[in-house]
Order: sequence, then C-alpha cells, then structure tokens
Amino acid sequence: MKAILCPFSLVCLVALALGLAGCGRQDTAAPSNADSLNPSVATPPLPASVAGYWVGNLEAGATPLSVGFNFVSTQQNRFRVAFDSLNQGLHDLPATAALVARTLSVELDLREGGLATYTGELSVDGKLLKGSWKQGEDTLPLELKRGDRAQAIADMDPHKQLRAADMPFNKAAGDQISGEWRGSLELGPTARRIVFHITRQPEGICTAQMTSLDQGNAHLAVEKVLLKGEELTLQLPGIHGRFVGLLQAGGSQIIGKWFQTGLTFPLTLQRTQTNP
Repeated sequence: MKAILCPFSLVCLVALALGLAGCGRQDTAAPSNADSLNPSVATPPLPASVAGYWVGNLEAGATPLSVGFNFVSTQQNRFRVAFDSLNQGLHDLPATAALVARTLSVELDLREGGLATYTGELSVDGKLLKGSWKQGEDTLPLELKRGDRAQAIADMDPHKQLRAADMPFNKAAGDQISGEWRGSLELGPTARRIVFHITRQPEGICTAQMTSLDQGNAHLAVEKVLLKGEELTLQLPGIHGRFVGLLQAGGSQIIGKWFQTGLTFPLTLQRTQTNP
C-alpha cells in the first residue's frame, strides 16, 4: 500500500539548488569608463524577492492538486518555507528554499514519501514562477503565481462541499462524538497510528482533522463528517480515503473499516478525549 499521504504517483515536493547555466568565475575587473558612460550598456535588474505566498496546480492524475508555498526570508536569498497541499487539507509542511539569480530551488523532505524538489525561474516583474516539480522518477510542470494564503485555504474549505441534506448528520456528529479518537491501521507487517480530532464549531457544524502519527504528524482535513444513527462516515477525498464505522460501547468506541485506493483495512477507533 502506498503511503496514506501520497494518493498519486509522485512523492511530494523539493527542489535541489541549481545554478544558472554558464555561471562560473565572474570577471571582477572594473568596467571601463566608456562602458559606464554608454547608455546602451544596461545594468541587469536585480531579481525581485519571492517572499510571500504562491499558489499553483499540479496535474497529478484526474484531479489537479492545488499547492501553496509560503516563503519567509531568513537571510539574503534564502527562505523558510511552509508548504500546503490545499486539496488534501495538509498545511505547514516545512521546507527550505534558495534564490540564485532568478532560479528558485525548494527542498521538501516528506519522510516516508521521500524527497521532492521544485525548481522555478522567477519572472522579471517578480509575479510568476515557471518550473517543474520532481518527485521520485516523475517530473511535472508547475507554474506558481502570487496569492493570498487565507483565501486559498478558505476556497478549499471542506464544509463548502456539504449538501443541505447532509447538514443534520454533520451536526449530529458534532453533538455526539466530538473529541479525540485514536486507532491503528494494520498494513501487513507495519502499522500506522492515526488520530481523528472531531470538533463541534460554535455555528453548529462539525469539523475533523486526521493526524498520521507515523508520517511526520501530518494533518489532513476531513471533508465530510456524518453520523447517521450509529454509523459514522469520515471522507478524505484528497487522499481517496474513507472511514465507515459503528458506534459501540456507549459511544467510546467505533468499529469499522478504512477504504483507500481500492483497498480495505479494519480500523477501530477509541475515544481518548471528549470535547466540551
């Protein structure tokens, strides 16, 4: 079984630092007076900063994967990066980046997912990055544009996907099963510990987040949380995953199955914390 956080053949993001073609020893001789007085000899403009938030789409399978990068300058032309996989509700994966001339290199360690790289060329006006995302043996084109992180995350709010007919079942989940639920997926010789944090929001809707403890504590948003009678359904379409189970033992246990990419695994969740 592929890692839960990798629904497509790629492994996720990282760019190796690449120098510009032809870079090497530079002539340090001072320019001649003739050159300095000649208006036809233009000084190349300095590259714009990449600091800020950038968004783009990876065509990784039938559904484009929306990704975002938040670059924070740490020193000259070097950046701390928070990576978001917006469709998957996965946020704040740490990465690093460097800008050499106009070539941006980003490196992201996905732990079990491996190393991924993004290398892009910054446009002269500093508004566009055109490059490629390399993951394992696969390479995909990726164009990034400046954006607003809060808006990008809001646009992917899973609860916008709730139908009116689902709302009563969503609210029932918030009323009855809010809290922390833990379980372990037995995948042959290995196990994956997962935690579902289910929360009733002030406006009454129920939200949930899944944490994969053995995959870097990565957090994934749950798109649908529905409780119909005793049957709970948790849907995570960003990773093609779904849990269906029945409440047991007075509401302290849920026995069910995890479905993902055509595979099925038994999964029992134990309530370890109750939200007020």
